[in-house]
Amino acid sequence: MLEIAPNNPRRPTDWRWQRACFLAENTPTTESFSFHRRDDDEWVRQAAVFKRRLDGCADDADRRSLVHNASDLYWAHDIYQDEGNPYKSELEARLLSRAESGVISQRLGVEAGTVKLYEKLFYNVEDKLDTPGYVYHTAIGREMHRGFTEREYDKLWKWYAYAYGSCMLDSMVGQVIDPTPPETPAQVKATWKDDGMSSIIRKQAIAARTMPVNSFTQADLLHIWTKFVEIEKSAEVSGAGSTALLTNVEALLELAPTMLVGKRVQDPDFPALAAFDKPGHELRTHELLMIATGEAPPGLEETLNSLKFPETTSHEKT
Repeated sequence: MLEIAPNNPRRPTDWRWQRACFLAENTPTTESFSFHRRDDDEWVRQAAVFKRRLDGCADDADRRSLVHNASDLYWAHDIYQDEGNPYKSELEARLLSRAESGVISQRLGVEAGTVKLYEKLFYNVEDKLDTPGYVYHTAIGREMHRGFTEREYDKLWKWYAYAYGSCMLDSMVGQVIDPTPPETPAQVKATWKDDGMSSIIRKQAIAARTMPVNSFTQADLLHIWTKFVEIEKSAEVSGAGSTALLTNVEALLELAPTMLVGKRVQDPDFPALAAFDKPGHELRTHELLMIATGEAPPGLEETLNSLKFPETTSHEKT
């Protein structure tokens, strides 16, 4: 029981419900519950009584009676036990975004009382929102440390909600940024363009957050970073600011499909590359980084000055 004690700094988010289940399953139905005066608060006691009644339901008539007498708790539990449902994922992400129960209620179409009970019993994070360690390691989980995958949308929703708030979560869930419906046929083309650009912006951020760091992707990540540094430096010189960076995002993303993420140069799936890579010469990663930041790698100028192009033959264009 210590792992689900209220003062456990690593307590699970559903610690109250786990205590209620323990009490309901280990107390004969003919006996009254023996609650701990300090650890079993009003929410645990309410949940234990509900769990006993829920376990005693034999048919739909019993369940309808339970809904009538404990509607908010019944539907909160119904959402909680439906693993993998995006409805549950959004509700938990909304709680991490610090949104009020009334706002979440309106967004998801559930009673404010259901939202409150869900937080108290099944995803108790309200008193931990100012403790980032708990949110990252327990409320979100270790996935954020090993790297999210694109399929773990629920974890991504929670991370973005906690880091950036409700508006960012709206964009993640609805997959759109500040939509403005076109009012005339002439505005449709502009709307398509805005939607395409906002989709690219959103997807590139998700791609960056879900891209793992390993021996196969390290060089690609450094290459992408040097490209961004180059764009930023050129923007500063031209005075274009962040606008130039945004206009180059799409061109940068076009590079992504050609990156051999997870593939080695010697991979038999890419035999044509060997002929080009074997005689090729290119700057090392640290040299690329030096150039991107305005420095010159040692010996680079001498090497460039010593380069000579081969003589053209008669069939070559001059």
